Amino acid sequence: MAAHLSAEESLPAEETPAMATKADTADKSTAHSSHSPSPLPLSRTCQNCAHAKIKCTRVNHPNICDRCHRLSKECVFRQAKRRHNGSKKDVRIEALEAKVNQLLGATSQGSTPQPAKSTPPELLNYSFGIGRSTPAVSSNTGKDVIDEEMLDMEAANRYLEIFRTVMVHRFPFVVISPSVTAQELRESKPFLFLTVLAAASYENMPLQRQLGKEVKKVVSHRMIVGGEVSLEILQGILVYLAWSHYYTRPRIYTQLLQLGISIVVDLRLNRPPPCGLPKIGLTLEMDGGKERNYRTAWDQDEKRAVAGCFYLASSIACMLQKTSTFPFSANIDEYCKSLRNEATCPTDKYLLYVVRLQAIAEKIDSLFSQRVSELNPESTIELFVKQLQSELELFRERLPFDMTESYLLAMQYRAVELNLYQIALLDRSPESEVPRVLPSSSWRLDILCAGLISAKSLLSYFLSVPARTQLAFSNSEWIQIGVAMIVASKLSVATRETTAARETLGLRESLGMLSFVREAVTAVSQLATQVVDAEGRRDIFYHYWKRGKLIQSWYEKHSPKPASVPLPLADFNGYYGDGSQPSSSSYTPEVPQQTGDFFGIDMGAENLDNLLQADMEDIQLSGYVPEMAMDGIMADWMSYPLLPF
Repeated sequence: MAAHLSAEESLPAEETPAMATKADTADKSTAHSSHSPSPLPLSRTCQNCAHAKIKCTRVNHPNICDRCHRLSKECVFRQAKRRHNGSKKDVRIEALEAKVNQLLGATSQGSTPQPAKSTPPELLNYSFGIGRSTPAVSSNTGKDVIDEEMLDMEAANRYLEIFRTVMVHRFPFVVISPSVTAQELRESKPFLFLTVLAAASYENMPLQRQLGKEVKKVVSHRMIVGGEVSLEILQGILVYLAWSHYYTRPRIYTQLLQLGISIVVDLRLNRPPPCGLPKIGLTLEMDGGKERNYRTAWDQDEKRAVAGCFYLASSIACMLQKTSTFPFSANIDEYCKSLRNEATCPTDKYLLYVVRLQAIAEKIDSLFSQRVSELNPESTIELFVKQLQSELELFRERLPFDMTESYLLAMQYRAVELNLYQIALLDRSPESEVPRVLPSSSWRLDILCAGLISAKSLLSYFLSVPARTQLAFSNSEWIQIGVAMIVASKLSVATRETTAARETLGLRESLGMLSFVREAVTAVSQLATQVVDAEGRRDIFYHYWKRGKLIQSWYEKHSPKPASVPLPLADFNGYYGDGSQPSSSSYTPEVPQQTGDFFGIDMGAENLDNLLQADMEDIQLSGYVPEMAMDGIMADWMSYPLLPF
């Protein structure tokens, strides 16, 4: 309270707040009798710290603040401004300060004295996001994970470098400048510092799980209890959610995502900044005579954070058939355009195309989740699918760079394409939530084969990544891989149906889909370890392998080698548009299956059936795959306790 009321009553640099208060109180009578102007005191915050909005402290040096001394900067303290309401109001403020200090002194007499750090005055502001605060500590104890000796600064520097050089390519919506050291990030943005350490420490799973718990504690203390709304909290939440699969359950993905969206709304980041005082708002200021500087544009970190909120909300909603609570808007597009044009970070040039591709994914999801039952006759459905196909192809043709430059965009495009093909084969009648296959046609046969090719492309990209670099994959990318394995298995089995087997045999043989599924399962198994956390839980890749092994075993069970089906006709043109087909000789030979006791799991046929019945809903996708249908697997893929969240 005293800090707010004395926002302009600053003190000389050589005095402490307590000394100045006592001296001013003792001279109270003099202030009443004399109205002559006295020399103005110096502000308690130097110009460098005030410009950076960072706490200014002078613990080790009396004439220069600690930050300016550390950065070898000139430390200048400007003169404080005198209020325009005269000395009468000054005396009232001094009396209130003396009373508050007296009460605080009486309260602290029974407790052990602690070294106090001076806190600069803050503005009491309820202007709906115009004012924001920067806290100095990351938890309610005042100690961070370095102070608690969970890790040292050497490890922190290494994890920060991993985040900046490797992980940012998987989620380029939170960028940390190469010039910022781990110590500087720790001091200026302690929560973001913590989430970066948690995300990048994947080589040390027990530590990572422990850091993940600390993240939840800090969010609870600073945002739920303290009510803090700041860009730092938003960036930290985005980093945590991007790699949320690493942490223990409950991962509260949706809840944390909504907290992040609420910060965007409260700070008005999802709309252009006001050029002056808001037309409708409540602003309570204790220094009404002070001139306010209103924002005229959002900075780059804020724009990236808004785009990141959209990407996380939309990608998860589309893949897991949920409702997105942060839709695409023209403002998001404009933010990403400005980031591309400024190009201060190498990954900024990809953001515009990532969000635009995700907007196409939203269009695919909304068309088929809300209007597919109205799209009759068959020609109307075909028209919509072809229109979306053309939009995806046009998007790829107009990219100003090769898609393989962006790891995120390369996998995202394949996932969106696969979602279009697999969802085009289903119809959800308005009176039932159970999907059904629409009448067969040559066009749907083409879609079926295109879906197989798309699934193979996504799995092939996953397998092409150098060994163990998959550890840096984001939560969204792992869900995309899981969906691709499911869709590839189901569509492969569906093409063996009598009416489709003849036309698709050549394509199935050339793709070698079962080999790709086996290789993907093997690649995941190589990421798993025998290490357990403090609660005795295995790492996430062990659980990914277990689910992948179930999918592989189901696929093998329903994929007998063809014996009596003849080869397709000689004029078979394939489904690549140019009559070509991939050569099976170009692919890696099939990887031998893991033994039945791999990681202690019995993968026998009888046990597999029991696991599938227990884990997966029995929703039929035509007559081809009665045990493993799209909606049942998709819904269960999200809620299954051992998968991303």
